Amino acid sequence: MSDFVAQTEQQLQIKAGHARKKLLTKELLFFGINLYKYDWRADHNCPETAGAYVAFTGKNLTELAAGSIFLNGKLISKPDFTHLNLTWFLIHEQLHVLNSHGSRMGDREPLLWNLATDHVIERVIKDIHDNEKKNGVTNVITPYGGIEHANIIPEVENDLPNGSAEEVYVWLINNRNNYEISELPGSGGKDSDQPNSGSGNGGPKWFQVKNKKTGKTYVVSDNKLDTAAKKAERQAQSDARAAFENIKDKGNMPAGLSRYLEEILKIEIPWTQLLEDAIKQHVEIKPAGRSWHQLNKFFAPHNLTLPGVGYEEENTGVGTMIVGVDTSGSISRKETAQFASIIMDAVKYFKTVRVLVHDVNVHQDLEYDKDNILEFGKLLKETGFSGGGGTSHKPIFNKINTLWDEDPDSLSMCIFLTDGYSDVEQIWRNFEWSGGNKIPTYFVITSSGRNIDNIATSEFKQINIKDTSDSEDL
Repeated sequence: MSDFVAQTEQQLQIKAGHARKKLLTKELLFFGINLYKYDWRADHNCPETAGAYVAFTGKNLTELAAGSIFLNGKLISKPDFTHLNLTWFLIHEQLHVLNSHGSRMGDREPLLWNLATDHVIERVIKDIHDNEKKNGVTNVITPYGGIEHANIIPEVENDLPNGSAEEVYVWLINNRNNYEISELPGSGGKDSDQPNSGSGNGGPKWFQVKNKKTGKTYVVSDNKLDTAAKKAERQAQSDARAAFENIKDKGNMPAGLSRYLEEILKIEIPWTQLLEDAIKQHVEIKPAGRSWHQLNKFFAPHNLTLPGVGYEEENTGVGTMIVGVDTSGSISRKETAQFASIIMDAVKYFKTVRVLVHDVNVHQDLEYDKDNILEFGKLLKETGFSGGGGTSHKPIFNKINTLWDEDPDSLSMCIFLTDGYSDVEQIWRNFEWSGGNKIPTYFVITSSGRNIDNIATSEFKQINIKDTSDSEDL
């Protein structure tokens, strides 16, 4: 390792330590939580004017260091490149992931698509910057070189002040003759420990896009995610949704940022991932001793290398998950199958899964664990659920109440698949386990159903199955 590379790595550790403190402020806490799941690494083989990019490692996304944010080592080494500039780049790259920009690229030209997404992302970061400044924050996040937001394209902002990435891309295609594109020398170099970012040779190639009329230049990469990275991007969104709901419910987020995140996460994340999110949120994580595989991040900024705390999922002692399935006749076989597949996968997190199948009565009371969960799939395929009449949740709530009286500590979570046409609103608070929301509870509302109203959302969560054109029965 050369002296320059060693000094850059040292500078990254120092500035990263300050950036982490900045990311714990109320304005940026959501990003701080999510960015802890990524390595922040230097790319020493990109042009001086290049910025940053995301590469997924292919590791389990429930672990730390699920992906890496690569930052231009030549920028990091500059004395006037501060932790506030680093924070700006980190948030910028995280917003690309949360907006599914890798997956949304499709067959579009990578350079113009990445230029379009940089433009729309920077508008959001500019709003964060302006709000921080308005609220009296002195150390506001800012791009390198001052408060000018270099990736915002003035002509686009004039014609499409609130344009989406897709709309900006079309604008760029229609006006491409006004821009001159040239590859920057020294780009696309391969770092020996760097995962493939999608360009095929290590790091991405970098290009300068110059407006022929104004002379303004933009630096953009040809980064394009492969299939595995797109899957990782979707999983990262799912994990972010869980963090967002937790922070939002506690009021630890500015209203404008909360509305923005609500919109992009709600649109992009399907109900199946939201349900998986809900289950993972209530899996108990316990320390598994000190480990050199996970270094202590607290002491790293002080140039001290110490073992950190490893974590593992506690697969014993998390009790029973109650699953209620409403078979009143309005739930498609496809919805039932999708729901069941998630439950089958979730059994690894719990001692047992208790499935209660009901309409106005409980017709089936089934218990599964990791050894016999395949029987659940066999039931769906060969027998199906019993019932088909009207719907009442009173019998199933009574059943849960009995289990609660016998051993309240054994019940970890309740999930109900229903069309919402039931008596939940009238009976919800009449039971020991439901009054006061003593068990984390989620209602999955079918595409043809209705939301359960007149109950505070803090008492239980509702996840809606979207009504899509391909939702026919299997």
